[in-house]
Amino acid sequence: AHSSAAEQLAEKCASRGSTSPLLCAVCGPPGSGKSTSAQILKRLLDAKLRVAVLPLDGFHFPLAHLRSWPDAEDAVYYRGAARTFDRAAIEESLRSLSNGEPVCWPDFDHAVGDPMATTEPVTPSSLDLIIVEGLYTLVFEELHNFWGFSIGIDANVDECVELLKKRNAVIPGYTLEEIHKRCEVVDRGNADAVVQSLSSASLRVQSAAFASSD
Repeated sequence: AHSSAAEQLAEKCASRGSTSPLLCAVCGPPGSGKSTSAQILKRLLDAKLRVAVLPLDGFHFPLAHLRSWPDAEDAVYYRGAARTFDRAAIEESLRSLSNGEPVCWPDFDHAVGDPMATTEPVTPSSLDLIIVEGLYTLVFEELHNFWGFSIGIDANVDECVELLKKRNAVIPGYTLEEIHKRCEVVDRGNADAVVQSLSSASLRVQSAAFASSD
């Protein structure tokens, strides 16, 4: 239940002997409602804590970078897989936040299909809790030491893939058949990797995309 997760996060923040914010990972398969869960937690905690939600999507490698790879066609097709994220930049940004240093956390422009820089820094000294949501928050083991708490979202992968087929049907330039095939090949593969990583989560919650959030 998200309410229970929020209570545990509040207790964790209150018991910390540190002025730096607690970093909490939210991890789940594509289509499982990671952003929704993160926003539910923020809403439940806003009266008690100063909370920021940071998505991992801004750390996608830009398309221009992927097109420079020897296997450029595959890299672009499988974009969203673990290897198409800038792991070093994620680690560097989390290290800065954990050290209390402001970070210009990148965003993702869905209209353009590429990450974009932000000018407004995330300032750890003004926050109690930073929730980082994304596919690979628990898959990338080098990030584990940064998490003071982590939440894994349990969802049926088949249901997630079907949801993605509907959600992605609006993407221009692809036939419905091509979109469905990519969801089965790319998104299902990513989901399998994520599901394996969830065993390391501090707490598991049911997906808010398919069930009641509380």
